[in-house]
Amino acid sequence: MSDSLFAQARDSFVESNSPADFVELESNIIHLETLEELRQKPFKLVLLYGPPGVGKTMLVKRFATQHDGVLLYERPFTSVDELHNRLGTDIFGDDADLFTNLEALHPSRSKLVILDESQMYGEEMFEAIRILADTKKIKFILAMHNTKEEYLVAQEHFKTRIYKTIAMDVPDLPEFHIYLQKKLLRNNLLESAKAIDLKVAKFVYKYTGGNFRKSDLFMYTLFDVLNYFYRKRGLNPYKIESKYLEMTAIYLGYIDA
Repeated sequence: MSDSLFAQARDSFVESNSPADFVELESNIIHLETLEELRQKPFKLVLLYGPPGVGKTMLVKRFATQHDGVLLYERPFTSVDELHNRLGTDIFGDDADLFTNLEALHPSRSKLVILDESQMYGEEMFEAIRILADTKKIKFILAMHNTKEEYLVAQEHFKTRIYKTIAMDVPDLPEFHIYLQKKLLRNNLLESAKAIDLKVAKFVYKYTGGNFRKSDLFMYTLFDVLNYFYRKRGLNPYKIESKYLEMTAIYLGYIDA
């Protein structure tokens, strides 16, 4: 394996928020299909929730790019006024008054809005979202961490408006293994993908807990370590020795040196 292939393997795990880098797994394909089915439903609120690093943002970005007219906001709004002004502009045009235009909008032309990182919102913002959802002119998908989902479901005035909850969880080990290999295969790095056997995946999974963000950093660092030692002494391209996994875990603070 050449130096450049080690570098390519490393760069396959550079953090990316591009929908083009969405890795298709059985679980997230099911979630995409669920969102697709919901797109045509007359709901008010849908909650998409899960722990950090399970791919919620990539999922909603992939979904939004597949459909014109779906509005995705990745960064939380800082105030209710900002929410109202941005929605008014994005749905109806510059300087448009949101509520005046919503009143004239036919329910059959309702807009689908996705708010990522919704766990950042407080009670005032959630109340503003509830009021907008009650117009039946804007349908909201709220992507959030587990704790905020539990809070909203517990609120009686929200509970009755939630059409569906979609739970995303960390992948199991077999699916995690597939994820690591697919990251490499999408860049035609077959030999690197073969080197990620189940034993390697199990080691990474043990320390990252299946968190995709943490795992990408682990794999990036691992291949950087391998690239360094390749330049020094050459390495077997078909096997990743345990000592390099351990070096990576030590460097990232998972193991005390």
